[in-house]
Amino acid sequence: MVEEDGKISSSTVLKSLHPLADAEALRLAGLLSGHFVLTGRRGKADAVSYIIPITFSAE
Repeated sequence: MVEEDGKISSSTVLKSLHPLADAEALRLAGLLSGHFVLTGRRGKADAVSYIIPITFSAE
């Protein structure tokens, strides 16, 4: 959930790959906290749910 101030209040993994990959995805999502600029209705920002696709590849 992205709050009115652009900070992430909660993160969850929708499709688990591996516990280590899940932890890294949540860490990356946490780094984005505060970087969202929300627009809302009538000039008031609203909290929103947002899905961030993160893709891992094995090399």
